[in-house]
Amino acid sequence: MGRLYLLSARNGVIVRLSPEETMKRGDGPALMSRLQEPAGLQLQFPSSVWVLDRIGKTILEFDTDLNYLGSLTLPSQIEDPIAFLILSDGSWLLADALNQKIWQFNPGFSTPVPWGAGRFFAVIPPDLSLIDDGNSVYCFSPAESVVWIADTQGRLLQSFQIPDSLGIQYLAGGWKECVFLSGPEGTWMFSRGISPEKIDDKSCLRIWKNSRIHPDGTLIPGGFDLYLPKGISTP
Repeated sequence: MGRLYLLSARNGVIVRLSPEETMKRGDGPALMSRLQEPAGLQLQFPSSVWVLDRIGKTILEFDTDLNYLGSLTLPSQIEDPIAFLILSDGSWLLADALNQKIWQFNPGFSTPVPWGAGRFFAVIPPDLSLIDDGNSVYCFSPAESVVWIADTQGRLLQSFQIPDSLGIQYLAGGWKECVFLSGPEGTWMFSRGISPEKIDDKSCLRIWKNSRIHPDGTLIPGGFDLYLPKGISTP
């Protein structure tokens, strides 16, 4: 749709960037009572923008113009939601810092069940963040300096230990068996069988195959496509 949606947990706002205008929601008194600490945002094309509020333990729904539509209270099993994903099958994943689990459920149709197979997901780090590319889920813990790549069923595909010297702070994107991590010193690609490769001297909020967005909101051409190891981008 030619729009980018961002969250600021510090300021408690949602921002929509587009070539026409920058729109901000969350600084009005009525919405601020509901949006206390935004912690995750997901788009459900073509109509909904879902935003996780950590303090309120709710998911707020907006239309694509950021008009507030309503909210869903999370099940009681989820006690401190810190990250949020909507998978390709429509189910929701929420990382829970207090229970140190990733929960999966379909809102209104099922109760949450632990997501992830094996010891890596039995107890997750309480600072885990999540991102996906439709087929894989990327999980990153800054405190543990570890990244896990799993399929949408929660089966581990790959893991990387991140050198502390890189100063990595957050996930910037993922593609198949590659994951992109960023921090004040730049943005790196991690992939099986190769050393970490720096692909941007600046930090990136998000990076896609053909573009990237810097923290000041600048969208620039040139993503990670040129850096993919041979054989990754084609069958």
